[in-house]
Amino acid sequence: MQRDVSSTGCPNEKAASQFTIDHPDLVLRILPRAVPGLPVPRVSMGVAIPGEPGEFGAHAYVYYDRVLHAAEFCKCDALRILGHAIAHEVGHLLGLEHSTSGIMCADWSMSTLVHMSRCRILFSRDEARRMQSNVAARVLQRALPDRRSASRPAPVSPVNR
Repeated sequence: MQRDVSSTGCPNEKAASQFTIDHPDLVLRILPRAVPGLPVPRVSMGVAIPGEPGEFGAHAYVYYDRVLHAAEFCKCDALRILGHAIAHEVGHLLGLEHSTSGIMCADWSMSTLVHMSRCRILFSRDEARRMQSNVAARVLQRALPDRRSASRPAPVSPVNR
């Protein structure tokens, strides 16, 4: 089973239908299991495919079987773990790297998973600021007639802030 996160299921379909998306900026797919051929560690719940240097990433995957395994391991709600895994991968697509704590932590311990099930794991303020800046840069990039323009702003990361 493959599910695309899109406007389907929007509580206000009429309002959502007035927007046309010719090319989505982000695509996140929830897959039943890891895709063969992608170099993903066995403990990772998902992967975000980075863009070319100076480009934004656009595709991410979350592996539902790994989410279920983590939820069973810590006896936590799988849907909350899934939500955090989605947020983590979208964070990568919006220019974030791994951190030592919070949603962007690379290795989620049992304690972290339990905190996730209680909705106590968040993005840091700096991470939120960088994501907002990168969303603004994506909007600006889409507004440019030539998307390959060298003058467009690069994603904000810890390296190029």
